[in-house]
Amino acid sequence: SDYSSEGYSAIDPTKAVNVNPDKDGTERQSLHLSASTNLSDTIEVGANFSSIDTDTEYDSSGTWMTSATDTHMLKTMSDDLSAFVKYTDNNWTNRLTVTESNLDYDDIKNDTTTETKSNQTNVRYVTNYRFSTGANNHQISAGIETTSASYTAGVSNHKSQRGGHFVGYNGNFNKFDTQLNLREDNVEAKGSKTLKYKKTSYLVGAGYNLNDEIKLTASQATGFRAPANDELFASWGNEDLKPEEHLSKEASVNYTGKEIFTRLTYFTTDTDNGMVYSGSAMANVGKLENKGFELFTETTINDILVSASYVMQNPKNPETGELELKRAKRYGKVNVSGSYEGYDFRSTLSTTGTKQAYGGVKIAGYTKLDLGVSRALREDIKVDLSIENLTDTEYETAATYNTAGRSVYLTLTYTP
Repeated sequence: SDYSSEGYSAIDPTKAVNVNPDKDGTERQSLHLSASTNLSDTIEVGANFSSIDTDTEYDSSGTWMTSATDTHMLKTMSDDLSAFVKYTDNNWTNRLTVTESNLDYDDIKNDTTTETKSNQTNVRYVTNYRFSTGANNHQISAGIETTSASYTAGVSNHKSQRGGHFVGYNGNFNKFDTQLNLREDNVEAKGSKTLKYKKTSYLVGAGYNLNDEIKLTASQATGFRAPANDELFASWGNEDLKPEEHLSKEASVNYTGKEIFTRLTYFTTDTDNGMVYSGSAMANVGKLENKGFELFTETTINDILVSASYVMQNPKNPETGELELKRAKRYGKVNVSGSYEGYDFRSTLSTTGTKQAYGGVKIAGYTKLDLGVSRALREDIKVDLSIENLTDTEYETAATYNTAGRSVYLTLTYTP
């Protein structure tokens, strides 16, 4: 595919200083290929390849080493090649996938280029076994994966090694559903020094069917995110960063009717050592917490699918009472899709409330509408027309940064 846009000024020059007010365009060329074949009744092999080249102009602002005449461009070149072998025998499935990824980007300010190159190799093996005991169905899964990566930015070189293994079970016992997952991760980051992280995480979930329409569910899970290499070793990084640790709990009531599904969920998430950019470097902010409700419903009306979701939450730092950055306390979405005389149509109405940005700046809430329609001209050719931000709403997702106004896209897809 080939995409080109003359764009708009990435930063609003009326809200920030020393911003070049010219348009910041984007050009992108991409190629995606995939193929697979069955060597026998039990063995399938395949490969996927993608290549994406993107040139994106952008803005900067501030009073230090910044001028309103500066030009910026980020040239990104990425290639991904993966191959897999899948073995299936009755209730047993095994899959081995190997992926090689390369990402190069040139950050160009005026006539000065800063080059960054990265290479990553991922190997992942997953096995699943399904079985039944009477009317009850069960699945046991296990796997192992490892990722090796290297990065070069100017004269800086660093590497990382990530490995993990996991095991899980899900199944049902009469009216009860159960899910159990256990995972261990090991991370080693090498830059100006070697840093190691290790964490075991889990998920425990259960469900109970009161009747054919109402189901109760509950779960508790822990999570772990080690600092990325650039968060540790870049000029704005911090080698003393601690990994984020999360504890999440959910409880839901689910209703399934003849043509409607509704779910109400109460959730809490507690985070220790939350990692944020403090304005000059990465830092841990201690504790973060979020509590709230999510309502989701989906129904079919005269073959038209309508779904809606709405979230009410309170993401904050419990020690200071301050809201988490770039997290709205209210947001929601309504999707409508269907078909009529060979045309497939869709629409999305989304809304979000006010967010808190760095430095006490407020990001205003907004509502926008997206529309789309597509039609198959032949079995192998499809045309799609989409209108994003039909209402031409002016809004921000990050303080001072502009977003696209009303945009129209016409896409022709050929699938041999």
